[in-house]
Amino acid sequence: MSIASDCQASPLARPLALMIRNDPGVIMSCHMLGVAVGAYMGGAIFESTRSYYLMFLIQGLLEFLAVIFALAIKQKSTPLSS
Repeated sequence: MSIASDCQASPLARPLALMIRNDPGVIMSCHMLGVAVGAYMGGAIFESTRSYYLMFLIQGLLEFLAVIFALAIKQKSTPLSS
């Protein structure tokens, strides 16, 4: 089963859902890439501005974007069986 068959994603999120297809390896790779880039970017921003404010602002905006993508996924309703 893939994400694309389990839910109706918004037009913006559907290409990503089709690419991932519920593959834990792709999901984990994307997560680890984000962790590495985020840590490096935080250090680079601190070195250039001597403040973490800009990094916290960027992080907050990215988290808000993640919430929008998560809410855009519409799950198919399945009847409850007893």
